[in-house]
Amino acid sequence: MNVVYVMNDCKYCKLAKELMQRANLEYEEVLLDRDMTRQEVKETLQMEVVTFPQVVYNGKHLGGLIDTANLGVEQCLLLKRYSLAELLVFYSLF
Repeated sequence: MNVVYVMNDCKYCKLAKELMQRANLEYEEVLLDRDMTRQEVKETLQMEVVTFPQVVYNGKHLGGLIDTANLGVEQCLLLKRYSLAELLVFYSLF
């Protein structure tokens, strides 16, 4: 199961979701203060401090935006959906 923990008006959260979509990975979005409190997110992810976005990939905590970008590149290379030049666009987004 893939989950993306996000908060409103967070450009990095939007980028993480876009990267998941570009890598053709389905995910559930959990919005801070709509679906869970910050404390609940911290407890769920077993973290002392939580920043957003946070991504859970295949049931394991992956990390934030950069970790998601790395996953997106790996997935796209495996699927041969994009050229290396196109994948560099992922990193230029942030």
